[in-house]
Amino acid sequence: MCISQTKNADHLLMIKKNKYGQYFTIEAIAEFMVSLVKQGKEAKVLEPSCGKGVFLKMLYKYGFKNIKGYEIDATLDNPYNVVEYESFIGSPLSECFNVVIGNPPYIRWKNLEDNLKRELAQSDLWNKYFNSLCDYLFIFILKSIEQLKENGELIFICPEYWLNTTHSETLRNYMCVNGFFSDIYLFKEAPLFESVTSSFIIFRYVKKKMYPHNIFKQYEYLNDLYRTHPKAISLEDNLLHDYGIHKIFLKRSKTILPTFFFTIISSLKLLM
Repeated sequence: MCISQTKNADHLLMIKKNKYGQYFTIEAIAEFMVSLVKQGKEAKVLEPSCGKGVFLKMLYKYGFKNIKGYEIDATLDNPYNVVEYESFIGSPLSECFNVVIGNPPYIRWKNLEDNLKRELAQSDLWNKYFNSLCDYLFIFILKSIEQLKENGELIFICPEYWLNTTHSETLRNYMCVNGFFSDIYLFKEAPLFESVTSSFIIFRYVKKKMYPHNIFKQYEYLNDLYRTHPKAISLEDNLLHDYGIHKIFLKRSKTILPTFFFTIISSLKLLM
Protein backbone atom coordinates (compact mmCIF):
# COMPACT_ATOMS: atom_id res chain seq x y z
CA MET A 1 0.00 0.00 0.00
CA CYS A 2 1.42 3.39 -0.99
CA ILE A 3 1.94 5.80 1.89
CA SER A 4 0.75 8.75 -0.18
CA GLN A 5 -2.55 6.97 -0.80
CA THR A 6 -3.05 6.17 2.86
CA LYS A 7 -2.26 9.72 3.92
CA ASN A 8 -5.00 11.06 1.67
CA ALA A 9 -7.67 8.71 2.99
CA ASP A 10 -9.93 10.22 5.63
CA HIS A 11 -10.24 7.01 7.60
CA LEU A 12 -6.47 6.80 8.03
CA LEU A 13 -6.01 10.17 9.71
CA MET A 14 -4.60 10.15 13.23
CA ILE A 15 -7.15 11.95 15.38
CA LYS A 16 -7.10 12.61 19.05
CA LYS A 17 -8.85 9.95 21.04
CA ASN A 18 -10.82 10.39 24.22
CA LYS A 19 -10.27 10.82 27.93
CA TYR A 20 -8.36 7.53 28.11
CA GLY A 21 -5.18 9.11 26.76
CA GLN A 22 -4.88 7.30 23.44
CA TYR A 23 -4.44 8.43 19.85
CA PHE A 24 -5.50 6.52 16.75
CA THR A 25 -2.88 5.02 14.46
CA ILE A 26 -2.81 5.25 10.67
CA GLU A 27 -2.75 2.02 8.70
CA ALA A 28 0.71 2.64 7.26
CA ILE A 29 2.28 2.67 10.72
CA ALA A 30 0.26 -0.32 11.92
CA GLU A 31 1.20 -2.33 8.83
CA PHE A 32 4.86 -1.50 9.28
CA MET A 33 4.75 -2.63 12.90
CA VAL A 34 3.00 -5.90 12.04
CA SER A 35 5.65 -6.54 9.41
CA LEU A 36 8.25 -6.54 12.21
CA VAL A 37 6.73 -9.62 13.88
CA LYS A 38 9.03 -12.62 13.58
CA GLN A 39 6.68 -15.19 15.10
CA GLY A 40 4.84 -17.59 12.82
CA LYS A 41 1.26 -17.02 11.71
CA GLU A 42 0.04 -19.44 14.37
CA ALA A 43 1.27 -17.09 17.11
CA LYS A 44 -1.14 -15.97 19.80
CA VAL A 45 -1.34 -12.18 19.49
CA LEU A 46 -2.67 -9.52 21.87
CA GLU A 47 -3.64 -5.92 21.10
CA PRO A 48 -4.21 -4.36 24.54
CA SER A 49 -5.75 -1.05 23.40
CA CYS A 50 -7.59 -1.74 20.16
CA GLY A 51 -9.25 1.57 19.44
CA LYS A 52 -11.07 1.15 16.13
CA GLY A 53 -9.11 -1.97 15.20
CA VAL A 54 -6.37 -0.81 12.82
CA PHE A 55 -3.83 -3.28 14.24
CA LEU A 56 -6.38 -6.09 14.13
CA LYS A 57 -7.01 -5.30 10.48
CA MET A 58 -3.29 -5.48 9.67
CA LEU A 59 -2.80 -8.66 11.70
CA TYR A 60 -5.54 -10.39 9.73
CA LYS A 61 -4.08 -9.03 6.50
CA TYR A 62 -0.72 -10.61 7.34
CA GLY A 63 -2.30 -13.99 8.09
CA PHE A 64 -2.52 -14.01 11.89
CA LYS A 65 -5.69 -15.68 13.18
CA ASN A 66 -5.21 -16.33 16.89
CA ILE A 67 -5.84 -12.76 18.04
CA LYS A 68 -7.29 -11.14 21.15
CA GLY A 69 -7.90 -7.49 21.88
CA TYR A 70 -8.91 -5.22 24.74
CA GLU A 71 -10.57 -1.81 24.50
CA ILE A 72 -11.76 0.13 27.52
CA ASP A 73 -14.01 2.46 25.51
CA ALA A 74 -17.12 0.53 24.49
CA THR A 75 -18.41 3.48 22.45
CA LEU A 76 -15.78 2.89 19.76
CA ASP A 77 -16.96 1.11 16.66
CA ASN A 78 -14.82 -1.98 16.11
CA PRO A 79 -15.83 -4.55 13.46
CA TYR A 80 -13.87 -7.46 14.97
CA ASN A 81 -15.40 -9.98 17.36
CA VAL A 82 -12.12 -10.73 19.17
CA VAL A 83 -12.29 -7.58 21.29
CA GLU A 84 -13.10 -7.61 25.01
CA TYR A 85 -14.56 -4.25 25.99
CA GLU A 86 -12.83 -3.95 29.32
CA SER A 87 -9.62 -2.59 30.77
CA PHE A 88 -6.44 -4.45 29.86
CA ILE A 89 -4.96 -3.42 33.21
CA GLY A 90 -7.69 -5.27 35.07
CA SER A 91 -7.53 -8.36 32.87
CA PRO A 92 -6.02 -11.63 34.17
CA LEU A 93 -2.25 -11.99 34.16
CA SER A 94 -2.52 -15.73 33.62
CA GLU A 95 -3.16 -15.59 29.86
CA CYS A 96 0.09 -15.51 27.88
CA PHE A 97 0.87 -14.48 24.31
CA ASN A 98 3.59 -14.82 21.69
CA VAL A 99 3.15 -11.24 20.49
CA VAL A 100 1.80 -8.03 22.01
CA ILE A 101 1.47 -5.15 19.58
CA GLY A 102 -0.21 -1.76 19.51
CA ASN A 103 -0.33 1.90 20.45
CA PRO A 104 -0.78 2.02 24.24
CA PRO A 105 -2.27 5.02 26.04
CA TYR A 106 0.03 7.61 27.54
CA ILE A 107 -1.28 10.01 30.11
CA ARG A 108 0.06 11.35 33.40
CA TRP A 109 -1.43 10.25 36.69
CA LYS A 110 -2.82 13.69 37.47
CA ASN A 111 -4.78 13.65 34.19
CA LEU A 112 -6.23 10.17 34.63
CA GLU A 113 -9.94 9.63 35.15
CA ASP A 114 -10.85 8.70 38.72
CA ASN A 115 -11.91 5.19 37.73
CA LEU A 116 -8.49 4.56 36.17
CA LYS A 117 -6.73 5.85 39.29
CA ARG A 118 -8.80 3.49 41.42
CA GLU A 119 -7.94 0.60 39.14
CA LEU A 120 -4.22 1.34 39.37
CA ALA A 121 -4.43 1.68 43.14
CA GLN A 122 -5.72 -1.90 43.23
CA SER A 123 -3.11 -3.23 40.80
CA ASP A 124 -0.34 -5.32 42.35
CA LEU A 125 1.96 -4.57 39.41
CA TRP A 126 1.42 -0.83 39.66
CA ASN A 127 1.97 -0.80 43.42
CA LYS A 128 5.14 -2.88 43.09
CA TYR A 129 6.84 -0.90 40.33
CA PHE A 130 5.20 2.53 40.00
CA ASN A 131 3.68 5.50 41.81
CA SER A 132 1.69 8.67 41.14
CA LEU A 133 4.65 10.27 39.36
CA CYS A 134 4.55 7.62 36.67
CA ASP A 135 2.71 7.55 33.36
CA TYR A 136 -0.19 5.25 32.48
CA LEU A 137 1.98 4.03 29.60
CA PHE A 138 4.38 2.31 32.01
CA ILE A 139 1.89 -0.26 33.29
CA PHE A 140 0.88 -1.13 29.72
CA ILE A 141 4.48 -1.90 28.80
CA LEU A 142 5.25 -3.87 31.95
CA LYS A 143 2.01 -5.88 32.03
CA SER A 144 2.42 -6.70 28.35
CA ILE A 145 5.87 -8.15 29.05
CA GLU A 146 4.50 -10.06 32.03
CA GLN A 147 2.02 -11.74 29.70
CA LEU A 148 4.54 -12.60 27.00
CA LYS A 149 5.78 -16.15 26.65
CA GLU A 150 9.52 -16.79 26.56
CA ASN A 151 10.92 -15.39 23.28
CA GLY A 152 7.72 -13.39 22.86
CA GLU A 153 7.74 -10.02 21.11
CA LEU A 154 6.46 -6.65 22.28
CA ILE A 155 6.05 -4.09 19.48
CA PHE A 156 4.73 -0.69 20.54
CA ILE A 157 4.60 2.86 19.23
CA CYS A 158 4.79 5.43 22.02
CA PRO A 159 6.55 8.61 23.15
CA GLU A 160 10.28 8.20 23.72
CA TYR A 161 10.63 10.22 26.93
CA TRP A 162 10.49 7.18 29.23
CA LEU A 163 13.83 5.96 27.88
CA ASN A 164 15.68 8.49 30.02
CA THR A 165 13.44 9.86 32.78
CA THR A 166 14.00 9.13 36.45
CA HIS A 167 10.40 8.09 37.10
CA SER A 168 10.63 5.30 34.50
CA GLU A 169 13.82 3.83 35.94
CA THR A 170 12.05 0.84 37.49
CA LEU A 171 10.44 0.04 34.14
CA ARG A 172 13.78 0.13 32.34
CA ASN A 173 15.38 -2.03 35.02
CA TYR A 174 12.58 -4.56 34.65
CA MET A 175 13.03 -4.62 30.89
CA CYS A 176 16.79 -5.12 31.21
CA VAL A 177 16.32 -8.15 33.42
CA ASN A 178 13.55 -9.75 31.39
CA GLY A 179 14.72 -9.31 27.79
CA PHE A 180 16.26 -6.94 25.28
CA PHE A 181 15.47 -4.42 22.55
CA SER A 182 16.15 -5.64 19.02
CA ASP A 183 14.97 -2.50 17.20
CA ILE A 184 14.15 1.10 17.99
CA TYR A 185 12.77 3.49 15.37
CA LEU A 186 12.90 7.16 16.31
CA PHE A 187 10.41 9.52 14.62
CA LYS A 188 11.89 12.66 16.18
CA GLU A 189 9.08 15.26 15.99
CA ALA A 190 7.25 14.02 12.92
CA PRO A 191 3.53 15.05 13.13
CA LEU A 192 2.14 11.56 13.72
CA PHE A 193 -0.72 12.57 15.99
CA GLU A 194 -3.01 15.57 15.91
CA SER A 195 -2.26 18.18 18.59
CA VAL A 196 0.73 16.21 19.88
CA THR A 197 4.25 17.62 19.72
CA SER A 198 6.46 14.85 20.98
CA SER A 199 9.12 12.47 19.74
CA PHE A 200 7.82 8.96 19.14
CA ILE A 201 9.45 5.57 18.81
CA ILE A 202 8.50 2.18 17.52
CA PHE A 203 10.35 -0.49 19.44
CA ARG A 204 10.58 -4.26 19.25
CA TYR A 205 11.43 -5.94 22.54
CA VAL A 206 12.05 -9.66 23.03
CA LYS A 207 11.33 -11.39 26.34
CA LYS A 208 14.19 -13.72 27.15
CA LYS A 209 14.90 -14.20 30.83
CA MET A 210 17.78 -16.62 30.27
CA TYR A 211 19.68 -14.07 28.22
CA PRO A 212 23.18 -13.24 29.59
CA HIS A 213 23.09 -10.53 32.25
CA ASN A 214 25.62 -8.47 30.33
CA ILE A 215 23.42 -8.31 27.25
CA PHE A 216 23.64 -4.53 26.95
CA LYS A 217 27.43 -4.68 27.00
CA GLN A 218 27.25 -6.80 23.86
CA TYR A 219 25.43 -4.25 21.74
CA GLU A 220 26.82 -2.03 19.04
CA TYR A 221 25.12 0.99 17.49
CA LEU A 222 24.71 0.65 13.73
CA ASN A 223 23.15 3.19 11.38
CA ASP A 224 21.51 0.55 9.22
CA LEU A 225 18.34 1.54 7.35
CA TYR A 226 17.63 -1.91 5.95
CA ARG A 227 16.52 -5.21 7.37
CA THR A 228 16.50 -8.75 6.06
CA HIS A 229 12.72 -8.94 6.44
CA PRO A 230 11.49 -8.52 2.83
CA LYS A 231 8.16 -6.94 3.76
CA ALA A 232 9.71 -4.57 6.28
CA ILE A 233 12.16 -3.13 3.77
CA SER A 234 9.66 -1.62 1.34
CA LEU A 235 7.40 -0.34 4.10
CA GLU A 236 10.36 1.08 5.96
CA ASP A 237 11.56 2.95 2.87
CA ASN A 238 8.14 4.57 2.50
CA LEU A 239 7.98 5.50 6.17
CA LEU A 240 11.50 6.90 6.13
CA HIS A 241 10.56 9.07 3.17
CA ASP A 242 7.19 10.26 4.44
CA TYR A 243 7.83 10.69 8.15
CA GLY A 244 11.58 11.18 8.46
CA ILE A 245 12.20 8.13 10.60
CA HIS A 246 15.68 7.65 12.01
CA LYS A 247 16.32 4.00 12.78
CA ILE A 248 18.46 2.79 15.63
CA PHE A 249 19.40 -0.80 14.89
CA LEU A 250 21.00 -2.70 17.75
CA LYS A 251 23.12 -5.68 16.83
CA ARG A 252 25.08 -8.01 19.07
CA SER A 253 28.77 -7.37 19.09
CA LYS A 254 31.86 -7.98 21.18
CA THR A 255 32.18 -4.25 21.77
CA ILE A 256 30.79 -2.51 24.81
CA LEU A 257 27.62 -0.47 24.69
CA PRO A 258 28.44 2.94 23.17
CA THR A 259 27.93 6.27 24.90
CA PHE A 260 25.07 7.00 22.48
CA PHE A 261 22.82 4.40 24.04
CA PHE A 262 23.55 5.58 27.56
CA THR A 263 22.32 9.02 26.53
CA ILE A 264 19.00 7.37 25.68
CA ILE A 265 18.82 5.20 28.78
CA SER A 266 20.77 7.53 31.01
CA SER A 267 19.67 6.18 34.38
CA LEU A 268 19.82 2.51 33.46
CA LYS A 269 20.66 0.20 36.34
CA LEU A 270 21.25 -3.48 35.65
CA LEU A 271 19.89 -5.70 38.40
CA MET A 272 22.36 -8.57 38.53
